[in-house]
Amino acid sequence: MSSIRIPEDLGLSRQPEGLILIPDEPVHEQVQEIFAWVLTNQVVGLDLVQLARLSAAPGKEIAEEQLIGKELWKYNSDLDDYLDVILSPDELEAYLRFDKDLSGMIQYEDCLFRILQSGVRRGFLPDNIRSAIQEMTTGERYLVAQGVSPEPGKDGEILLHDSLRNHKGPFSAVDGRVYTVRQDEILAEKLPPQPGNSGFTVKGKPLRVEMEDPSLPQGENTYLGEERLTVYAAVDGYLHYDPPELSVRQVLNFEGDADYNTGEIRFDGPIIINGDVRKGVVVQGREDIEIRGCVDGGEITSDTGDIIVRGGINGLELSTIEAEGDIRAEYMQDATLRSQGRVEVERYVSRCIVQASGPVVIHNNEGMVRGGSIWSETAIRSNVAGSTACVPTTLMVKPILNEAQEKTLQSLNEQLQSLGERQQQLRRRLDYLSMLARRQNRLGTKHQQEAELLSEELITVSEKILDMEEQVHVLYTSPRSERKPENPVIQVRQKIYPGVLFIIGDKELLIQEELSGGVVEVKNDQIYLREIPASLPKKMHFESRTMI
Repeated sequence: MSSIRIPEDLGLSRQPEGLILIPDEPVHEQVQEIFAWVLTNQVVGLDLVQLARLSAAPGKEIAEEQLIGKELWKYNSDLDDYLDVILSPDELEAYLRFDKDLSGMIQYEDCLFRILQSGVRRGFLPDNIRSAIQEMTTGERYLVAQGVSPEPGKDGEILLHDSLRNHKGPFSAVDGRVYTVRQDEILAEKLPPQPGNSGFTVKGKPLRVEMEDPSLPQGENTYLGEERLTVYAAVDGYLHYDPPELSVRQVLNFEGDADYNTGEIRFDGPIIINGDVRKGVVVQGREDIEIRGCVDGGEITSDTGDIIVRGGINGLELSTIEAEGDIRAEYMQDATLRSQGRVEVERYVSRCIVQASGPVVIHNNEGMVRGGSIWSETAIRSNVAGSTACVPTTLMVKPILNEAQEKTLQSLNEQLQSLGERQQQLRRRLDYLSMLARRQNRLGTKHQQEAELLSEELITVSEKILDMEEQVHVLYTSPRSERKPENPVIQVRQKIYPGVLFIIGDKELLIQEELSGGVVEVKNDQIYLREIPASLPKKMHFESRTMI
């Protein structure tokens, strides 16, 4: 044994069998202190490979004593001039190079010390070191320490709501269908990252590939589950994804036009469309619907709220607008509108079918009703009715049919159409037989019998038509409830053209000459037109649902 003094606090003990390491916690720090002492005092003889292995497991408890050397001696620093250790740029490899043949002058432990001196702390290759000493080719590089490259694991992943799986990047209502969700529904789930295998450099620096650990896209009206790996909807609404946030919005704010690319828009809350609703698009909401452009052939339905169309309705004879509340628009053209509230129009109503439980009002001074029919249960107010072309225009105030009556009316109308077509066929055939009789001065027996049968059928068909027309009249004049409108009125302020038909209850008034305007009322079971005094204002305002 050498006489090199070993500090007591290193945990090294000289025993008959050799130098014993008494492990102390943490062993990693203990070994690093031993390495520092070895380098400072240039001590050779310790099993640095064994010490490096102990140091590489800082979290592992080491209870047993370790034999780490037999004898200690001082390193010969003259060897430094002929013994080089070269590290690769990534510090994953260390090479030993002999610049002089040192055969018989250098031992395995000297090489270990020189390698330790270069900064190597892990990955010693003792067999390679011994082979290098045996071969010892001047200038040759020998691999004597090897680090380990890290192996990547798997990145964390966010699994979005099923409806968003095919969308890349941001998603809002304009990008496609509206995806509605319910409170407490799962919106996104996180799969945590899976770490790979760590590596290390020969200097002992740990190497690992950091796997991506994405944050959950928690946005407005959402909450995290207890495990903080799941995002839930806090309210009913629709999805809006603007990375990194996935939100639930309670007012559907649809940017741009709704067209054939969009498809149907159905949402239980309020809807705002910041553009037009194009042909073939269905918009259905449970609450208010506001369209800030035009309706060009689309269908709009609100189950409980109002419908507001800022830019007007171009129905293209395709649009049906139905609201439990009010319907308001800049203008209405070639559309069917049904409202359980009031209908208000700024400019004109042209060739529309309008039904409203509340009043129908056209506000503008030049506002007109032209063509089609307006049916209100309370009142109709406009400034102009009809046109110079005498387009048939109907304005009626009377109870609107309920759902059962509507179905009955539809069935009656279908039967009337079929009977009307048959009536025309019978008349054409009888006209032909009559012409044949005039040309031949008589009809043959076969034709005579045919004419008699056709005449009988024509009488039966005509009687059925009269009966069904009476049923239709009864339906139109039957209230859907016991409620009857108080003071039903139709008011046209400025101009009434020929061809306008006014109906209040079961009373009708057909205008056959141009008039300057008036109020249509029923008094003493008679319908008549009363002239409006010139002093009354031309523009009308209606702010409440109840007529005064």
